Amino acid sequence: MLHGFSKYGTGAGAGPVGYFLDEQAYDKQLGLWYKRDPLPEVIEGDPQTMIQMIDALPYVHKYTSGVLSFTKADTERLQALEGTHFHEAVYDITLRFKDMLFAGIKEEHRHILIVAQMHLGRLEMHYVTPRCNYEADRAWNPAPPGKKKFEQMDAFVDFVNVKYGLDDPRDPQRARLLNLPDWLPNGEKYTREKLHSIFIQAVIDGVIESRAGLLELSKKAGFEITRVGSNYISMKPPGSEKAFKFKGSIYDAGFTSDTQFKNTTRKSIDRETYLAKPKVAARYKQAVSERRAFVEKRFKKILATVRDEENYKALQPEQPTTLTTVKSLPDFERSTFGNLPRNIYIHNGGNKVTHDKRDGLQPTSSAIAYPSDYLFIPSTPADIGGGGGSMDSGDFEADKIINTKRSEFGSLHNKLRQIEAAKKKDGDSYSLR
Repeated sequence: MLHGFSKYGTGAGAGPVGYFLDEQAYDKQLGLWYKRDPLPEVIEGDPQTMIQMIDALPYVHKYTSGVLSFTKADTERLQALEGTHFHEAVYDITLRFKDMLFAGIKEEHRHILIVAQMHLGRLEMHYVTPRCNYEADRAWNPAPPGKKKFEQMDAFVDFVNVKYGLDDPRDPQRARLLNLPDWLPNGEKYTREKLHSIFIQAVIDGVIESRAGLLELSKKAGFEITRVGSNYISMKPPGSEKAFKFKGSIYDAGFTSDTQFKNTTRKSIDRETYLAKPKVAARYKQAVSERRAFVEKRFKKILATVRDEENYKALQPEQPTTLTTVKSLPDFERSTFGNLPRNIYIHNGGNKVTHDKRDGLQPTSSAIAYPSDYLFIPSTPADIGGGGGSMDSGDFEADKIINTKRSEFGSLHNKLRQIEAAKKKDGDSYSLR
């Protein structure tokens, strides 16, 4: 699994939301539009509400979006889980992602739209959230400038990949197999600088390990080698009348990447040590703590004022650890993701949405019910990482939301009902509903 922040964040909310739910997708290679099959499905949030929230913000940068992308092998592994089910794994990953993204933001102010796409034969979870801390009524960017956000999200990605035995995108061995030179798009002019950067990246990725390998790869790509000297190479790109002369360490006859890359196997072993379950769990916990501290420090003064206002504490019922827990399931719309415990709107195949019936709202139109073999089992997904042991038992604090949320919700539910009954008995019309 990979996570990536989108570079987009300005403009109307209909932009990202429309892209997530569009029934059509564009094939860049063929230059054609085609229908997504299966159609995208909303697994959390309300598209129309998200659009309105984004459009209402007075900022230039109104939203942050991104994607959790799974390989086909990853998707197959999640679908073939033993002792649990695909939708449970998706729910667990979604919950952990929100815990990371919204660390320091109270549960009731975590506004997000998550849409699953499967038309490429693999799972992609696209998301968008307004750039605002609604409790503080201030702008808030969950992807602030700097490298720290990437390190924190890498900790989340490593945690999920180890727990479910998914592909590690940063495995040195994997990089050597999958990364190929990114040749320039049709119509874009070749320059010496652009080609040199491509060759350098190919060396870094392990695709090129010697000058002979560079020449071989260039020939396969359609380059014409016009001259080769002891310390330079001249070559003509496909369709170009001009040859470029390259001179430097990687074009020298004595160049070999053995010095840099002969330890690839060693690096891969080191990577396995780095991904040991206790270490991964510790980094995940630390990353969440760092993000929480950053947000709390930034909004400390305004939140202190807001939370000290008259009647604030009296009006705030104690919240459950997570608000997405489900008590019963009989009214759920059935689809691939239909059993996810969430407050969502389900895509019905026409870019319309219908309210989850648990909200007590009537649907605007009948949703298409997709066949599903999955039944919700209220338990924590089993550890699929291999190697024995349990990821959860290695990091109790990081997993306590998953492990205790249902029992906590049950006791909390009874407590809230008791409070409500007491207030009704006293003639107070206050309701917790």
